[in-house]
Amino acid sequence: MRRDRVEIGRKTISYLAVEPSAPQVHQRPPRTVVFLHAFPLQAAMWESTLGSVPNDWRAIAPDFRGFGESSLPDAGNGSIAELAGDVVDLLDRLQIARTAVIGCSMGGYVLFELLRIAPNYVGAV
Repeated sequence: MRRDRVEIGRKTISYLAVEPSAPQVHQRPPRTVVFLHAFPLQAAMWESTLGSVPNDWRAIAPDFRGFGESSLPDAGNGSIAELAGDVVDLLDRLQIARTAVIGCSMGGYVLFELLRIAPNYVGAV
């Protein structure tokens, strides 16, 4: 498991990631699951779960802005819609077109918003 971050405009999105350890068949993109954390926690709440994802899956757990190591200068924690937009921005930056998404508490609300604004990214809930 590693912690990484991406800069998108003025915002920094930090996330935990587990990459597939099994070789990919026919070079297809790995299946991905995204874990969205509860309030007032951060991606670290998913550490033990990330370690149990199947070997051929990628797992991503972002910190929402204002939590953990993610930030957006001069802004509060953001609305649920802004948090969902941050998830879409992260998926785009990581070139993830479709993913399974798991949300807990506030993360569940962000998941519902993802289904509303960007359903094409969500392959399973």
